[in-house]
Amino acid sequence: MIAVLGATGFTGQRITRALREANPDAPTTSVVRPASDRQRLRGLGIEFRFTALAAAGAVGVARGSA
Repeated sequence: MIAVLGATGFTGQRITRALREANPDAPTTSVVRPASDRQRLRGLGIEFRFTALAAAGAVGVARGSA
């Protein structure tokens, strides 16, 4: 499993794309703010989880337990 924080940022988009290209079969999850622009990551097979990263429980969201 690949988990990425900051995938919608300038550098994060490039890192996420490179990780997906190198590991096309690995499940990939990104924790993002609801208002984040995810357009450039569409079609890469990434599951998005939405939270305010400063919120209590944000780590649980990344693990899928919140």
